[in-house]
Amino acid sequence: MEDFVSGLFGDRWREAVRWAAGQDHNTSDAEPGRVYSSLQEAYGQSADMSDQIDNPDEMNNQLCSALRSTTDGTPSTYVDNALVGNGLEAQRSLHPTYDPS
Repeated sequence: MEDFVSGLFGDRWREAVRWAAGQDHNTSDAEPGRVYSSLQEAYGQSADMSDQIDNPDEMNNQLCSALRSTTDGTPSTYVDNALVGNGLEAQRSLHPTYDPS
């Protein structure tokens, strides 16, 4: 999965995929008392300069589209259960079953 994402979006998104896999909550929902989503806090303009990725929400949406178009069967169900446009969340739900290492 990381190679697929890196090939589509560049190596910076490989890091984002690893980050999403390690989260224990939805990657795009803002937690109570927070203005930004976890994704924006980790990689958006509110993140450290060295961690910032241009347009993380747009890239997340593109990842979701790529996963929706390349999965079928049970993996597709995982992707379909993630909110539309949340590719990192779809990947996070796929990770424990399909990339457990």
